[in-house]
Amino acid sequence: MPDPKVWPDHPAEITLELTTRAHRLRRDGVDVYFLSDSCLDLLPDRLYPPPGTEGRDLAHLKPLVFQVAGARFIRRYLHG
Repeated sequence: MPDPKVWPDHPAEITLELTTRAHRLRRDGVDVYFLSDSCLDLLPDRLYPPPGTEGRDLAHLKPLVFQVAGARFIRRYLHG
């Protein structure tokens, strides 16, 4: 739930319907995975949203979305 003091123009709950895809690149026997979805693909030239987006732009949630998507990917596909 977003803090209403920080996100005053947003509802008390935000639901993001995301379908995350994993793209694998294999180089010299090493697999590198890139995760992609409508939130992670925002701001393609930067990993973190610019300062000042908190409370105004849902792109501010990109790092949190990456953490959740990454944990789910690891649990589902890489967990031994």
